[in-house]
Amino acid sequence: MLGNTAPSQSLADILTNIETARAYVGEASYDEFAANPEKVDAVLRRLQNAAEASVRLRNEWPQINSEVEERHPQIPWRRFRDLGNRYRHGYDNIGVDRVWEDLNGLLRHIEEAVSAELALSQVRDLPAAGESS
Repeated sequence: MLGNTAPSQSLADILTNIETARAYVGEASYDEFAANPEKVDAVLRRLQNAAEASVRLRNEWPQINSEVEERHPQIPWRRFRDLGNRYRHGYDNIGVDRVWEDLNGLLRHIEEAVSAELALSQVRDLPAAGESS
């Protein structure tokens, strides 16, 4: 069953969850982050949500998802979508170092690409000259 969300909402959900995960970490060093299990759990939850929003985009809006992926071929989109499953089902094998690497590596690139896509979607949603809003 398809949800009631627009593709731009899935993109916004990806971005919001990544930004919230970063806010949870704040200026903490790796050691400070690793020593705080509540912070690690909170970040993991947000990264799972971001990955799930990416899965939703692919499942509910496959054409738009393909276009996004084609505009950003440098992003390992499947790896990003698979993060949620890896975190959920491999919970006993997830090292804090891997979460830190994902947040500071892969997800920085995802964040940039999704921000660019959201800017594009806002431009597409604007009424054309002469149209009323």
